[in-house]
Amino acid sequence: FPVAQMILFMLVLQWFITAYVCALNSRSPFWAFLEAVVVVLLYWSLHYIGVELEQPFGDDPNDLPIADMQVAMNTSLLDLLCPEARRAPSFPCKADKQCNNQPVRKILTLDSHLSAVKTQSASNSSAGSAMARRISEMMDRISSFAGSSQ
Repeated sequence: FPVAQMILFMLVLQWFITAYVCALNSRSPFWAFLEAVVVVLLYWSLHYIGVELEQPFGDDPNDLPIADMQVAMNTSLLDLLCPEARRAPSFPCKADKQCNNQPVRKILTLDSHLSAVKTQSASNSSAGSAMARRISEMMDRISSFAGSSQ
């Protein structure tokens, strides 16, 4: 806040000093006025552009469309839970063979990862049973949510 006040004070001071310097250096009052107005207008314009960029969230015409961006992000996240997005594409090669002289790597899908984490958390339940329960509950919720969105 003090910086903003100091900037405004300096802009007002610059306004008067510019008018005085332009009046001293110009031969015609018209050119002195034009030079002073252009210089002061440019600095004030830069100031207001900076103020607008400082607060990009709001309802002004130049602000970011946060609500639209949030809807797009939620739609993208829901699309990732669709069955089509959860399945890996099928390839004509077998996992133990090569395809086009390239070794085929094992493909990790979301379902296999969730089941692996669930079994791993169940096996580590003696060390941290509360954490294992939370992970298991979270995995069950994710699986049930993914199943209900189908």
